[in-house]
Amino acid sequence: MVGTSGASTRVLAPDPADARAVRVLAGGAFDRSSCHQLTTAVRGALSVGSPHIVVDVEHVTLMDSASIRALLACRGLALAAGGSLRVANDSGIVARVLDITDARRLLCPPDSTDLVAAVRPAPQRGPLSADSAQAVVAEVIRTSESLLGHAYDLVAVSRELMNRLAANRNAGGTGTPE
Repeated sequence: MVGTSGASTRVLAPDPADARAVRVLAGGAFDRSSCHQLTTAVRGALSVGSPHIVVDVEHVTLMDSASIRALLACRGLALAAGGSLRVANDSGIVARVLDITDARRLLCPPDSTDLVAAVRPAPQRGPLSADSAQAVVAEVIRTSESLLGHAYDLVAVSRELMNRLAANRNAGGTGTPE
């Protein structure tokens, strides 16, 4: 299952570490051309057991923003099924991409032994006013600016990694940064 290139997934039902969950083991390099494998594996995991999914990324060597988007979509599938999804064993580039994209708070709950609850708070109805609309618009603008900043950071990190890879290849290395 695990390689240094190419992406692969495998479903373990039930998860050996948590009988309430199904574990999806992911390995290799996930990018926009292979991130569909994550969605396919999570859909398969949802069909064989519990709606609680753990995506183990311990052996993932590359993960880009398209893969994060796929994981967030998978989280939506799990929530729609009344369950949860969390990412486990993130480190290295995966942890960095989760931090840069600000996806860690949704995909990696602080207490790794507790699954992210699928309970959504009921919307609070209140009188509509220009002040409340302005507050919502201001929050949307702040969030958008924050996400844009994360996107710029992700691009900078990607460029840095690509420059390292190119320098390593030019120096006759293996093509992987150290």
